[in-house]
Amino acid sequence: MQFREGVNEGLAASPVLGGGQTGAALSFTPDPLASAPFRIVARYSAAHNAKGSIDPATAEAALGLRWQIDPRLAIDIERRFAIGVLGRSTWAARISGGLSGSYRLFGRNATWDSYAEAGALGITRVSSYAGIQGRTGVPLLDLRSLSLDAGIGAWASGQQIYGLGNIGRIDLGPSLRLGSRSFPISGQLDYRWRAVGNVFPGSGPVFTVTGRF
Repeated sequence: MQFREGVNEGLAASPVLGGGQTGAALSFTPDPLASAPFRIVARYSAAHNAKGSIDPATAEAALGLRWQIDPRLAIDIERRFAIGVLGRSTWAARISGGLSGSYRLFGRNATWDSYAEAGALGITRVSSYAGIQGRTGVPLLDLRSLSLDAGIGAWASGQQIYGLGNIGRIDLGPSLRLGSRSFPISGQLDYRWRAVGNVFPGSGPVFTVTGRF
């Protein structure tokens, strides 16, 4: 779940890129011991409106198959189903992956992580997208059940929308991340300065909540 000032009407609308959104996914792995397992994935996503609440017009559901080539790389093929009027009922494919690690910075342990994805949707009216993000941080607080670190991040994304052309943006800014060792939930507060691009929303704070169960 990501909260950001402004609206985000999804891949089928323009010129909005990087706004608030809510999503949830449920997966089933028939053979979890396989070296490159397949997963059946069902998910839901919707953008937020200008007030920060879910915009039903942008809601979509999807059902698909994910091939986890290794822990860092996955390929998805799914069928999307429009729930709202701005959604699309079509086929989609995506490749995604991430890396993370640690290093020493001025005598302190620092961490870094990155994520990238690219995909396309549609058969005759094809639209494509890509995104990459990276973050590094150093610990500020490390308790038994909570951790807090501060760092910087970079976010870049772009879309080629059928019939509308290309849009894109690059954001930079500081970042705070709060993690829990007792629950698989984390929160991240960023200030993302729009360094490149002219799509909405503009520069501003972004709050992201993620959880895995």
